[in-house]
Amino acid sequence: MIWKLLLRHRGAAFLMLLSAVSCLAVGKPTMVAPESGTQVMLLIGDNISPYYRLDVDSATYVKVSGPGELRLVVRFSLPAGASSEGSWKMEVSEGAKQLTLVDKTTAVSEQTWQDSPFRPCELFKFSLNVPDGDHRYRIGLSSPIKSFAGIRYLFSSDAAREAKSAVYPIEMLEATSVEFKEKTIDFFLADSIRPVTVRVIGPTSLRVVTRLAYSGVMKGPQKYSTVIAMDSEAVSREALVTAKSPSTYFTNHKEWSVGESKTVHIDVPVGTHEVSVRLGSSSAPALAVRFTIPKEDIGK
Repeated sequence: MIWKLLLRHRGAAFLMLLSAVSCLAVGKPTMVAPESGTQVMLLIGDNISPYYRLDVDSATYVKVSGPGELRLVVRFSLPAGASSEGSWKMEVSEGAKQLTLVDKTTAVSEQTWQDSPFRPCELFKFSLNVPDGDHRYRIGLSSPIKSFAGIRYLFSSDAAREAKSAVYPIEMLEATSVEFKEKTIDFFLADSIRPVTVRVIGPTSLRVVTRLAYSGVMKGPQKYSTVIAMDSEAVSREALVTAKSPSTYFTNHKEWSVGESKTVHIDVPVGTHEVSVRLGSSSAPALAVRFTIPKEDIGK
């Protein structure tokens, strides 16, 4: 992830260059059906997410045409009454060549399978780079637990690449990510003292998405404000109200709950500007922030 590069390379020249260049991101992935395996439905709040079942000590095959990326979203399952976590292995191979071997232990989640007493574990995701041409990958599952995994096979073709609209920070309290509807989205944390700051080349419209971090003692709807400044001058103080977002999690702060997303837009004039966002009036421990700009404004 780009934010990991930001954390490793703190030089100002690198940050200016990184914030100015155009990045590429794989387009919206398509769910691929394997050659075998019935569908199972994961219940996430009021939503239903389809997976394909793969039993322990069995295998299936997936066909894709590269170049692109094949992403596997895996939910290992535990029998009712079993322990709170399960160990499993997944091997991906093509012909006689092993491409990857995943060896994991995952804890049981709060989600449920529709019409099944088995309990899904927390999701685990991994990806394969698919080279040019047609490919048939074998996916095998093993575990000492006689159970199954639900798997989503998501393929993104390189032909669907498009300019990425995310803007990454030059200053922040901490990097995080939010797990929402089977997606993991990068966010960046601010508090009432230290903001999240990005460098933006205008003219453009900067979209600011915020999610309040609920501490364990915070209940019900919460009022909070975002203090937004451009080039160290205040431009906006937005008063917002949020509630807890069901089935949404901070990946590295399990002690917090996640508020519903709230969005504001900031007009950025011609030139290079630094825009910062921090948490205003609130007892919350942090504010998660994400920035985007219109795709056509990237690389001006």
